[in-house]
Amino acid sequence: MYNKVILIGNMVRDPEIKITANSLSICSFSIAVNRKYKPKGSDKVEEEVSFINCTAFGASGETISEHFSKGKAIMVEGRLKQSTWEDKEGEKKSAIGVIVEGWNFYGYKDDK
Repeated sequence: MYNKVILIGNMVRDPEIKITANSLSICSFSIAVNRKYKPKGSDKVEEEVSFINCTAFGASGETISEHFSKGKAIMVEGRLKQSTWEDKEGEKKSAIGVIVEGWNFYGYKDDK
């Protein structure tokens, strides 16, 4: 099986870093990925936005938390992971996110 994804998007919020009891750094952040398209039979361009939760571990996560903030563009490479849990009412919930295995700066804008 093959599980690989490459996404380019903008940070939705500042990355959050946590350190586990075993001194492992875990960086959580979300990116917005946009898609523009023209619906069939229309001249109007529509835009669709997907919000993707990402998790980076170790030195990679620490570097992301140091260099990125809300609004900055980033390219992430990794694998999809589905998480499941029960909410307060006992309903089963699930979400798919990205476990970051690599990243890069993308279209970095000057801070003004």
